[in-house]
Amino acid sequence: MFAEAITVDNDLSLPLWRVGPLGTMPVMGKRSGIPHRDGELAALSLDELRAELERSRVRLSIAGSAMIAKQWHKRIHWLERAIGERS
Repeated sequence: MFAEAITVDNDLSLPLWRVGPLGTMPVMGKRSGIPHRDGELAALSLDELRAELERSRVRLSIAGSAMIAKQWHKRIHWLERAIGERS
């Protein structure tokens, strides 16, 4: 079970760290310009989809845990399905 996230006293009040069963882990935000939903994915060209797929495969190869690797596997399947639908 995760504990309450620690927040910073700023305008955004973003959580910085989360304490969980594996210890303290940084909380990652969503990267600007990177698709996270089907609508955002639809806006990308086929070349941009292929570049994102390659980036995801690189990130999978350096995943530090099984949990992170599973997230990258899901993303890769999502991107491959989108590319297959357009081809």
